Amino acid sequence: MDSLGLTRMQTQRLVREYLDKGRHMEAMVVAKKGIKEFAHGFEFRLLLAEVYEAQGDLAKAAEQLEQVLAAVPENESARAAQARLRGRR
Repeated sequence: MDSLGLTRMQTQRLVREYLDKGRHMEAMVVAKKGIKEFAHGFEFRLLLAEVYEAQGDLAKAAEQLEQVLAAVPENESARAAQARLRGRR
């Protein structure tokens, strides 16, 4: 459980819910909490990359994806997101 009293999965769902509703600031705050609270929280970095991409900050999105791939080079979600970002630049 994190400081909000949520499990890892619940925290991920909350970030996704905020993202889906266009509530980017809330999604960013919860994703950053997930990175801090859950060891090896690469899935929260992926979500944070989505937040940055939705806000148009492609450089910050790319930074998050690079961190994921540095830790988990075989992560297909990060590779796909990275390719998508390259197409937007």
